[in-house]
Amino acid sequence: MRKHWLLIQTTLRRIISSQENASIASSLNNLAAFYDQQGRYAEAEAMYKRSLSIKERLLGPSHRDTASCVSNLGLLYLHKKDYDKAESFYKRALNIRQATLGPSHPLVAAEMSHLAELYRIEKKYDKAEPLLEKAMSLYEKKLGINNLDAAMCMLNLGCLYRDEGKLKKAEPLFRRTLGVRERLLGPTHPETLTALKDYSGLLRKLGREKEAKDLDAKFKALKEQSEKEAKTGKQNLKLKTRAVERNLD
Repeated sequence: MRKHWLLIQTTLRRIISSQENASIASSLNNLAAFYDQQGRYAEAEAMYKRSLSIKERLLGPSHRDTASCVSNLGLLYLHKKDYDKAESFYKRALNIRQATLGPSHPLVAAEMSHLAELYRIEKKYDKAEPLLEKAMSLYEKKLGINNLDAAMCMLNLGCLYRDEGKLKKAEPLFRRTLGVRERLLGPTHPETLTALKDYSGLLRKLGREKEAKDLDAKFKALKEQSEKEAKTGKQNLKLKTRAVERNLD
């Protein structure tokens, strides 16, 4: 009976310890992402590595949840322009996704898109293009094109075609990306405005100056509207905060 109880206690401690460690790993990962966005790369790298170490110990180096942290490290090294390390981590994340989720899962498409974007930045277009085209095909089959992840992949593929000088192939992808973001995010969302600006620039490269100017005017008007909405939102937040503070007094 005593041995049985000790076994239960040991098992419970392991479960509690695992939950705490998993929670810590998640918190470290979130903090690292914040540091990465702030350009505090050394701190982000340390946090990501600690998070990865915990996940590898708890789940194993090839677990699908470990892949998220591996991919985040790839993004960090991309931001640091340490392209060799970025490629290594992106490839590892892709291999884990394929092994654990199968070859046609949307997360596999996401990792393909990440790796391809790295190759595009490095101007390794012969490596980037087949990966992005495959990723786009997977997104369309699994999620459809009316999806933000698919739209991001579509934009990356459009940017690749643009960089390769394939402007006519790029144009419908820029246009479709803009349409998806307008529908799902609204016309004044920052990502929609970015897509609008990108499309305007592409049309100008194609010699469609009048259309480009029309989009520039639309961008300016929506940008002003977006800034007004942001200002109003901040004012409303201040009023709500003051109301809460008064209720606490």
